[in-house]
Amino acid sequence: MQLFIDNGVKHMYRPLDKLQHSFLDFNQPMGLKMNPDNRWVKMADCIPWDEFEIKYAELFPSGTGNVAKPLRMALGALIIQTKFQFADRELVEQITENPYLQYFIGLPGYQEEAPFDASTLVLFRKRITAEMLMEANEYLLAHKDDGRNDNTPPSAGGSGTPDVPKEDGNKGTLTLDATCAPVNIRYPQDIMINRFLLENKDVNPNFTEEELMTIRERDEKRLQTMNFYCNTKECLRTYILRYFGEANQGACGKCGNCQKHYIEKDMTKEAKQVIVCLEELGERYGINVVVGTLLGGKSAKLREYRVDRYPSYASFSKLREQEIKDLIGQMIQEGYLRQTQDKYALLQTTGKAQDLMEDVCTITVKMEPKSSRAVEEDDRIKGTGKRRSDILNTRGLEFFDVLRGLRTSIAREESLPPYLVFSDKTLVDMCVRLPMNREEMMEVNGMGAYKFEKYGERFLTCILENTGGIREKFYFGEIGEVLGKNGKK
Repeated sequence: MQLFIDNGVKHMYRPLDKLQHSFLDFNQPMGLKMNPDNRWVKMADCIPWDEFEIKYAELFPSGTGNVAKPLRMALGALIIQTKFQFADRELVEQITENPYLQYFIGLPGYQEEAPFDASTLVLFRKRITAEMLMEANEYLLAHKDDGRNDNTPPSAGGSGTPDVPKEDGNKGTLTLDATCAPVNIRYPQDIMINRFLLENKDVNPNFTEEELMTIRERDEKRLQTMNFYCNTKECLRTYILRYFGEANQGACGKCGNCQKHYIEKDMTKEAKQVIVCLEELGERYGINVVVGTLLGGKSAKLREYRVDRYPSYASFSKLREQEIKDLIGQMIQEGYLRQTQDKYALLQTTGKAQDLMEDVCTITVKMEPKSSRAVEEDDRIKGTGKRRSDILNTRGLEFFDVLRGLRTSIAREESLPPYLVFSDKTLVDMCVRLPMNREEMMEVNGMGAYKFEKYGERFLTCILENTGGIREKFYFGEIGEVLGKNGKK
C-alpha cells in the first residue's frame, strides 16, 4: 500500500491484482452483446496498464489514508477526455452511459452508477504525468485503425459500429455565458499534448513552405491565446469579448474569476526586473528559462546556459514560481512583452516596455493565496528535472523526436507498443552517446544482442544520416555526470 497527500488529505494506493482485464471477463449489460472489435476494446488491450501502474504507484509513499481510484480508471478517463475534449461532468455521463468506455477504464462489468464524481478528475490530472499521457498516446498511434475516424464521439450502441456521420454546418464554438469555461487546458501537460497534436497534424501537400509556416504561426498563436485565457485572473467574459473585438463593458461578476478571492499586488518593480533579465539573456529563451533564472534554479539546463553569471540570477528567490509566471502573463497581456509565434515561444520585450522602465505606468497583478502545492512546485523548478529528456539541450530534443519517430514507425510495422521496441531511457542514452557502430551501440542503456539484431542497424543508420558521423553535444552538463544519471557508464 502506498500513500499520496493532496491539499492535506491523505490518499493510499492499493495496486490491483489484475489490471489487464480481458474482454471475456467483462460483465456485459443484460440483453446487449458487445462487439469485441469495438475500437475502445482494441485500444484498451494495446495499452500496458500494468507498466503504467508501477509509475503511478511511485506517487504514493507508504502509509495510510483514503484508497485512491485505480490507475486504469484515472489514465483511461483522461485519455477519453483528451480525445473528445469533454467537460468533466459530460465525461462522467458519457462513461456512465457507455459500456465500452466502462471497459476501457477497467470496470469489471457494466454499471448504471457513475464510477467517480466529476470533481475526482481534478485529482486524476494532478497525479497523471505528461509522460504517461504521451506514452499512452504512442501505444494508441501504433495500433490505430486507419479504417475509422478516431475523432468520432463514442457511441453507447451495442454493435460498436460507427454512427452515420451528420453534416455539421457550425465550424466554431461561441461561448455566450462566461460562467461556462472551455476545459481544453487545465494543466501544463495539456499544453504539451495540444502542441504535439498541432505539430503532427496532417497538412495539405499542395501548400507551400511559406503557407505552412503561416499556418503553424496561427496555430501557435491560438494555443497561446487559449493558455492565457486559462491562466488569466481577469474577468473571463471581458477576455472573450476583447478576443472577438468587443469593447470592454466591465467585469461580469458571475464567472469563476470574478467570484474567486485574489490578492492584488503592485509588481511594477518586479516587472522592471523581468525586463532587465530579458535584456541580460539576450531575449533568446522561453518563459521557463527566464523564470528559472529569476528564481535561482540549479537545473542542468540553467547551468549549461550559465545564467548564474547575470545580476538578475536569483533576484526573485523569495517569490513563488506561479507569482513570476502570473506577472509575466500580465505583462504579455498588457503589451509590455510578447512571445514569438513558433514552438520555442521566446520571450521578448516590446516598445511599450520602455514606458514601464520610465515609470510612465504601473502594473498590478492578482495573486492566489499561497498553497502547499505551490511550494512543492517551487522546489521542483529550483532543483533538477525528473524527466529523462531533461538532460537534453534543444538539438538533443530535436534528435530525440527523430528517434521517437523511427521507434513509432517500427512499432506500427510490427503491431507492438513503442516501449517494446526501445524505452525513452534508451533513446535518451542514444542521444547522449551518439553511437556510430555496433560496439558503441551495445553500450547504450537497454541495448542487448537480441535488440540490436532486430532494431539496432536501423537506429545506427538514422544516427549516421542525421549527424553525418559527427558527434555533437546533445546534452547539458558533463558526459560523466549525464551517463551516471541515465544508467550505464
